[in-house]
Amino acid sequence: MKSVVIVASHFPPSNLAAVHRARLWSLHLREFGWEPTILTVDWRYYEEPPDWNMLKLLPEWLRVIRVPALPARPKTVGDVGVRSFLWMRRALEELAEAGRMDFLHITIPSNFLAPLGRLLWQSHRVPYGIDYIDPWVHVWPGSERMGTRAWFSRKLSEILEPWSVRDAALITGINRSYFSGMLERNPAVAERVELAVMPYGGTVWDFEVAEKCDLPDGAIFPAPRREGDRLRWVYAGAFLPKSVPLMRAFFAAVRELREMGELPLRGLELVFIGTGKSPNDRDGFQVLPMAREAGVEGLVREHPHRMGYVEVLRNLREADGVLIIGSTELHYSPSKTYQALLSDRPIWVFLHEKSTAWEALDKEKGVCACRWPESGTLDLKDVVDSLKKAFLMEREAKRDLSRLERSVFSARASSEVLAKALDRALAREVKLG
Repeated sequence: MKSVVIVASHFPPSNLAAVHRARLWSLHLREFGWEPTILTVDWRYYEEPPDWNMLKLLPEWLRVIRVPALPARPKTVGDVGVRSFLWMRRALEELAEAGRMDFLHITIPSNFLAPLGRLLWQSHRVPYGIDYIDPWVHVWPGSERMGTRAWFSRKLSEILEPWSVRDAALITGINRSYFSGMLERNPAVAERVELAVMPYGGTVWDFEVAEKCDLPDGAIFPAPRREGDRLRWVYAGAFLPKSVPLMRAFFAAVRELREMGELPLRGLELVFIGTGKSPNDRDGFQVLPMAREAGVEGLVREHPHRMGYVEVLRNLREADGVLIIGSTELHYSPSKTYQALLSDRPIWVFLHEKSTAWEALDKEKGVCACRWPESGTLDLKDVVDSLKKAFLMEREAKRDLSRLERSVFSARASSEVLAKALDRALAREVKLG
């Protein structure tokens, strides 16, 4: 069996969303001829508190190598990739010298670990790839202001990306738009590199494990449901700046339904989890002020700080329905799409009309959809009508979960796409070598 070392700056017990990329791959790569080893940073050097339930979602046989890093406090450099870079490089060189690596695949972020691939190629001729969980070189809020930390970070990315991808054998991503800009800026790379696209995917196994986990007090937010409670719809995940127009339209539609007398007779509770300004800020409310502005504050509960992944899964199962509210960005494909489907709850989804997530959602039972038009001109009536339909759906969506587990959007299918791409990239390197 061939061996692949996957570099992931964060990995369980980290609770950041990006850990699921490498974690879900690690569950299935063996089935397709690749033995994964995870190279990550020891949890003691993370800035976020650990979530020990996350370890229960790893296969027992998985080899995980954890390296030290410079401490996050006192804070000089926050990025864990920078703080761990020297130890990561040393560990990779030891693995290469021991002959325990046929391929190196690096997930970004942390973007600052991407240069490790080319460094190892230069020293040991180990073929490497880079996985774009997010775009690397792009403009984000604050990065336009010259002289700021965000501005320097963006300028550094414009230097590091072309250097890092120059000898890459494989480029992968959540969808092609995440790395298409890189290919345009680096035509020589585009001509020869193997490419592959796969979503995060998901697995029923996560929900099965979650049901058996002991949860801390307050894990079900705002409280465990009782018979006769209000109808509870849950949104779980980060709230992005470019999601604001969609969220405002959502609350405007809720207000319209209330004024029309079309809300469910049992009443309605809209729950938002992990939507705060930062993962650990218990007072960083972002959704509640928007609900207040729309006049529907009484229907909304917000848990702004991050909640454990296992706890999120239990909250989805506790709900009467799941909300997916996306972004005005074309490339945005929410990683929570598949876990929403696997929750077997009705879904109301509001995404850009060209989001790749529609491929997974369009043919599923229990999904009510509204599309953000590329023109940016939205008819509020469309939002109102789809929401009204969603609130009338039965609590059980009755999806075929075994079919979802076998679909092209599952974690297993994503792992198969990666394995085949690794085979092609390795064969090409052998041929060229």
